[in-house]
Amino acid sequence: MTRIDGSAQIFLNKLKLLIISVKIRLSVRVLFLQLFYILNCRCKKLTAMKRIFFALLIATLAFSGCQSDNTYASLPGPWRMKIAQDNASGNFTTKPASVVGEVDINFDRSGIFTGKTPVNTISEGRYTIGANRSLAVPYMSMTKVGEPDWGRQFVDHIRDAQSYRFQDQNTLVIVTVHKTLTFVRL
Repeated sequence: MTRIDGSAQIFLNKLKLLIISVKIRLSVRVLFLQLFYILNCRCKKLTAMKRIFFALLIATLAFSGCQSDNTYASLPGPWRMKIAQDNASGNFTTKPASVVGEVDINFDRSGIFTGKTPVNTISEGRYTIGANRSLAVPYMSMTKVGEPDWGRQFVDHIRDAQSYRFQDQNTLVIVTVHKTLTFVRL
């Protein structure tokens, strides 16, 4: 059995996607050639059929549409943590009134985030997102010096992020191994 290294596997995956893309483009071209033939046909019997076919084509395109990979569409921007929930017990923590600062993060579209905790600054963090809204935070540059419990809820768990979802357009939920962190858009 031949073993394929990581870069070769990535190349093969990209090649498969390219082949699929070419097949889709060819099938779309054939569809438009058939549509052109039907619409240019001068036969009176086909007039009603042309209208029905055209209406069905428009309805199909309108309702199915093409879905683009807009995974980053809602994630970028500033977010403030409001709830940290323990995944095992279901108990949750909100920011105590005695804590002056906030946990704020700002995702950009290039896979970098910055932010602050009640007493420290996140100068640069990196994140990646994948299929089914998976989320990974492999790197974050900051200290934990003097961090209160509210800030540690974020700092100690964000690097274990597994996925994210939206409760609505202004509420982001990040699920980590041990915590579920809820943020609101600023």
